[in-house]
Amino acid sequence: MTGSTTIKNTLRRLYSQDSAAKHFPDESVTRARRAIHEFVDGEYVNTPFGDIFVSQVRHPRDYCHGRISLRTVTQISDDWLSRWGKFSSHRKFDFGKTIFVDTETSGIAGGGGTLPFLIGIGYYYRGQFRVEQFFADSHSREEGMLDLVAQFVRPFNTLVTFNGKAFDIPLLETRYLLKRKENPFSRMEHLDLLHPSRQLWNLTLDNCRLQTIEYRLLGFHRDDDLPGEEIPQAYFDYVRWGKADPLYRVFRHNADDITSLSAVMYLLWRAVQEDDSHRDAMVEFSRGKILKRHGETERAVRSLEAARRREASPRKRTIILSHLSMMYKSLGKWRKAEALWREMIDSSTAFHLLPYVELAKYYEHGTKNLTGARELVEEALSRIPRYRQSDVEALIHRLNRLKRRIGKMESRAV
Repeated sequence: MTGSTTIKNTLRRLYSQDSAAKHFPDESVTRARRAIHEFVDGEYVNTPFGDIFVSQVRHPRDYCHGRISLRTVTQISDDWLSRWGKFSSHRKFDFGKTIFVDTETSGIAGGGGTLPFLIGIGYYYRGQFRVEQFFADSHSREEGMLDLVAQFVRPFNTLVTFNGKAFDIPLLETRYLLKRKENPFSRMEHLDLLHPSRQLWNLTLDNCRLQTIEYRLLGFHRDDDLPGEEIPQAYFDYVRWGKADPLYRVFRHNADDITSLSAVMYLLWRAVQEDDSHRDAMVEFSRGKILKRHGETERAVRSLEAARRREASPRKRTIILSHLSMMYKSLGKWRKAEALWREMIDSSTAFHLLPYVELAKYYEHGTKNLTGARELVEEALSRIPRYRQSDVEALIHRLNRLKRRIGKMESRAV
């Protein structure tokens, strides 16, 4: 009698249309064999394409990710991040409508054969930072995972990733397309933190990988982390042999990545919006370039002046002075630009053409000091390496023109 009841229940689960809650056979045997729920907190959610494991991570209000308290992240209330992300309209950042997304995949090549088997989504809710992780333990479960993700992200309109524009989101777009489903991320504004990170830190960090930023700037250290290159193999071992260990470390790796997105976003915002007398010279320099690119010229000048006052190698100092002088030139502040060009010529041990050319042009066309311009060009020709043939020819052309102009002036004086 018991066996008959079990068969009836199984058939009802398979074929009954009374409820949308269950259209797939009981997977308790598969669950018991693979036992991911014994390693990762979460629950199974049934879909028409199989049971999808959904894990939840909850960070309390006072949680610190390295040196950054996640409570402070939500203090961002201006439109700077939307400007940095080139959103369609500049607007204040709304954390109630923002998600942080990262995927773990069966490979790094992309394309139709790469499966995003774990999709992690972070968001702020009632002061907490939460991470939902949607896991498909085989290709046959993928469509169910994609449906759950689409339902979950429906209330949000802003997306934050790290290299997501080049990898995660195009990959998800491909997967939704292959399943003939609407991509839920296509309507969202997208802030990819990799590009701002490179703009701000590429001159001070060895690289701008997320874990480098974590270690060097966040002060966040991962314990027992599974390296990214080992993640596909951990997934394949789970699918083939049911090995939940070390797959559980993939969940932790993904949750750390997503939590870091929130902290790194705050670091970027703070670096641009707040002054810091202890900031590295080249970070200050990069900050000035970013501000100039976004039309905040006065703040850009202050940032470059601050970089100029910081300790830096001769090569880095020359870079700072070059950009600052050209900014003063664009603003018509010729005296300040002239002083910087003179400083570069007088203090630099290595030859740099820019101050000679710019100062010569200023003397020739601005102050009409043709003799001073000629002397500068002659000095440049005496120092410039001979292999820079095109620059040498340009200097000779400038020198000949100056000599002709000086000759004409002298003949008129006679």
